[in-house]
Amino acid sequence: MRYRVWFSVVAVVLLICIYSYADVPKMINFQGRLTDASGKYVTDGNYSLTFKIYSDSTGGSSKWSETQSVAVSKGLFNAILGSQIPIPDSIFNYSNTWLGIQVSADPEMTPRQRLTSLGYSYYALNSDKLDGLHASDFSGTGSDYGRSGVATDLYEGVTTLTNKYVNVVGPDSVYSTTGTAFSGKVSGSSGSNLVGVHGYADNTSTGEAYGGDFQTSSSGIGFHTGVRGRAYGASTADIYGSSGYADNTSTGYAYGGDFSATASGTGVHTGVRGRGYGSSSSETYGASGYASNSSTGYAYGGFFETSTSGTGVHYGLRAEGYGTSGSSAYGTYGYAENTSSGNVYGGWFETSSSGTGYHYGVRIFSDASSSSATYGLYSQAENTSTGSAYGGYFYVPATGTGARYGVRAVTSGNTGAGIYSLYGTATNSSTGTTYGTYTLASNGSTGAAYGAYSSASNSSTGTAYGVYSVGQNTSTGDAYGGYFFAPVNGTGNEYGIYARATIAGFFEGTVEVLGDLYVGGANMRQ
Repeated sequence: MRYRVWFSVVAVVLLICIYSYADVPKMINFQGRLTDASGKYVTDGNYSLTFKIYSDSTGGSSKWSETQSVAVSKGLFNAILGSQIPIPDSIFNYSNTWLGIQVSADPEMTPRQRLTSLGYSYYALNSDKLDGLHASDFSGTGSDYGRSGVATDLYEGVTTLTNKYVNVVGPDSVYSTTGTAFSGKVSGSSGSNLVGVHGYADNTSTGEAYGGDFQTSSSGIGFHTGVRGRAYGASTADIYGSSGYADNTSTGYAYGGDFSATASGTGVHTGVRGRGYGSSSSETYGASGYASNSSTGYAYGGFFETSTSGTGVHYGLRAEGYGTSGSSAYGTYGYAENTSSGNVYGGWFETSSSGTGYHYGVRIFSDASSSSATYGLYSQAENTSTGSAYGGYFYVPATGTGARYGVRAVTSGNTGAGIYSLYGTATNSSTGTTYGTYTLASNGSTGAAYGAYSSASNSSTGTAYGVYSVGQNTSTGDAYGGYFFAPVNGTGNEYGIYARATIAGFFEGTVEVLGDLYVGGANMRQ
């Protein structure tokens, strides 16, 4: 019986594998429709089909052949050529090839069908070159970062890459991508450095030089990250998510990193955001700043500045510390060390003279709702040598005509506990003099000078003391409730104590203490 086959080679199992093609199947997917000589579909069933590939359209010997039992339904059948006997690579060394088909014992059908470029594309799996370029021209290992050139030289004619990893060094890519357009990946297990992506720029003129320029578009509502750096490690060595380094051997500024946020938009703008997480006894830093200047220039561990624009609150630095354990929590912690003769400041706070609002060198606010003490300011000084130690040192220069307070302390309360506007305690375990409070006033003009000025006001039935002083000595030394001394200098009157009290005219006058004096309940008037 005579048969006819209407067929087409509909797909080629093809992979161009740059690194290895040993596992690529050497087969061609073949579909056809089997009819009798009159063009009618053959009866459904299994048919024995022999496929042969020739280098000639007629005659000659076959270069490959294979017989399969193929299921036919309504004339349609599908066969995988090469599933029984792999098709050799040498088949496609011929400039032309033809496919012949034989059904059972019938003669081979004529004419043979020529295999065109679709079948020949199968040969590409045996090639390690693309457009004359070896695989090593497209991807490198170790310190090799790939082929240098224009992207279209690498994948000419390709306009869209989906989830493709392409390592290109050269001008901008013309590709649109829906996955990862460029990726640098290096693997190793030696002590040498491994660089996932390496960027280098050299400009010997005045133009800017970027080791790398990374940019995202403004479209889309997802996170936008110009650069995302991630580093992983499992050793005691430091791990840097991102490391920035700058070297300027001339007078220009050098920034290890420059981070900027534009003024557009109403959301929070953060020039730099540093976050550190830890779960061990080691310190955790949200941000750590370090500066080293081996010459005479200033060195700032951190420098923070705000512009004058805008009407909102401006903070040169705002620090907040939170804790939920028995350990202390510091909003700000400052430490300074100078091993030479220069001054050392744990913290230095300064305001300019401009503006008419209040000026605070430091303003401290403390809020608590527990039984623990709350300090608006707690200051400690320790000097293990002969130098003076001041728990606090407050200084107001002589400029200006307003009131001058070396220290002004204001305390408010509504409790049965004591309220102290100023509370001072001093302890000296040696022979030096100890002052709970020491105040000194000097006036070079005609105004009054008070070594201490104390005023008490009370609008209830409680006692009001202008001064209340207690002296106690548990040893053999003298104890004075108060000690007042006026040296004989100048021509005016000198009073050891000048006391004046007015209670409905009951007591008013002065007391001149020339020796020990005890006064008890007398109506004295001078």
